[in-house]
Amino acid sequence: MIYYQEEGCGIVQATFRCDNTGHLNMEAGDSWIITGGAPVVVPSFTIQPATDLAVIPLSAGGRRLFYQGFNHQPMMIEYRPNPTGSESAGAWYDAKSVSQDNRTGVALAATYYSNSEMLFVTVLNDNRTIEIASKGLDESLWRIGKQPNSSHEPPFYLPLWYY
Repeated sequence: MIYYQEEGCGIVQATFRCDNTGHLNMEAGDSWIITGGAPVVVPSFTIQPATDLAVIPLSAGGRRLFYQGFNHQPMMIEYRPNPTGSESAGAWYDAKSVSQDNRTGVALAATYYSNSEMLFVTVLNDNRTIEIASKGLDESLWRIGKQPNSSHEPPFYLPLWYY
């Protein structure tokens, strides 16, 4: 699967299949805007144009997709497989804010580790501070930290040597 942002700012999930020539092909119905339908409704105008996207696969087929909202806040939607317990396909849910901090850049990254913890990383407005947010899958709140920690930032100097 590949995720990208279409011209109207919606986020698209596309499935490509490799044919016997080694080329990737997409058939009709293999691409859809995941931010435009029920049960998740994320209007395209609430997604920052040219946002970076980060997707992390979880166990049992779940996924989390991170993007930047129109107000420069990092957002997350989640894919839940088989929400009704039937053989039907899963669905995307809930546009949730990861952090209240605004940023001007669009760079972001995410990963899943220890089979239970999500980690989200982005750069803040000063272009020097990295915000790190972590959250367990069963937790409702993100733990947010920053590096370097500006409240305890020691002076850092390197001597200049001449030869």
